[in-house]
Parts: sequence; structure tokens; C-alpha cells
Amino acid sequence: EVKKRVSEGAKEVFLLGQNVLLYENFFELMERISSLPGEFWVKLLNSHPKDLCERHVRFLKSLNHFTPL
Repeated sequence: EVKKRVSEGAKEVFLLGQNVLLYENFFELMERISSLPGEFWVKLLNSHPKDLCERHVRFLKSLNHFTPL
């Protein structure tokens, strides 16, 4: 869906969920999104900050297209 939206001209994509950071394939999914071509930003919206750990922060910081809210 992100690929489709970006190809349609989206400049921002929000990943929204109750526990975005706990998706089973979170790291793989974020890498796939990061490798998409184009000029766009991805923002994560997660209602449970307790699930955020240093590993997530370092990982997201190393990727293209991701920005803090």
C-alpha cells in the first residue's frame, strides 16, 4: 500500500496502529518501505510508547524516509 501511495504522489505516509512497533515483521517491513524510491516521509503513530526501545530508535534512525512526529 505504501508503494502504491508513493507512486500516486503521496509525500507523507502514516503507519498507524495500536502496537505498530510490535508487528511480527516490523523490521523487515520498515526496511522494505525504506528501500522504495521517491521523495516521501514515513511517520509512525503508536499509542503505546512503552513498546519503544533503543533498538527501534537506532534502526529507524538508520533508514531513509522515516521521521519523528
